[in-house]
Amino acid sequence: MQKDFFDFITVASDEYIQSILSQKLSSYKELVFGESLNERFVLINGVHGVYDKKKEEVRMVDDKDRMSIDGKFVYLRGGKEKLKSGKQRIQRTKDYFVNNRKMHSSFELEKREISKQLDFKAFGFQGDVTLQYFAGDYMIYTYSYTGFITGTAGRTNVIVDLQEDTVNPTYYLGEFGLRTTLEANHKINYLGTTFAC
Repeated sequence: MQKDFFDFITVASDEYIQSILSQKLSSYKELVFGESLNERFVLINGVHGVYDKKKEEVRMVDDKDRMSIDGKFVYLRGGKEKLKSGKQRIQRTKDYFVNNRKMHSSFELEKREISKQLDFKAFGFQGDVTLQYFAGDYMIYTYSYTGFITGTAGRTNVIVDLQEDTVNPTYYLGEFGLRTTLEANHKINYLGTTFAC
């Protein structure tokens, strides 16, 4: 909708990308397009993808991956409902879409160590890790551990902070009550550190 409310257009969500490519939304570029990542890629508001100026096409993040809230990073295999243990990899969006292997950060999900720190008597340290929030500098997860026989051994939230070191991050443990994916404009205070989500 134009600022003076004089002109507006309606587009169904499943027609959004095609409407961008067909220039149907050309009068609304300032609403459709976000920040330029470089001379080739521009973020698209409302979707997890970019406009590729070189190829004149919209490129979307794969369903198995997840784009950060600001659109500048992609968490490889971060789109899965439950994350696997082991090395976690994050690329800059501009690197992701040119299919290079350059990583912004790479770190371990510390399931066993976190279970020990919280004294959870988990069955073989097994449990689920769910990504609740992803920004470029940090992620918020929910860790839930399976008990020895039945039920759960415990659950906690974990903030992985990459601001100082993208390979050896700082882990903050705390029960924030997060069970669903966070949207933008939330704040979490933990041990004197404020995380703006």
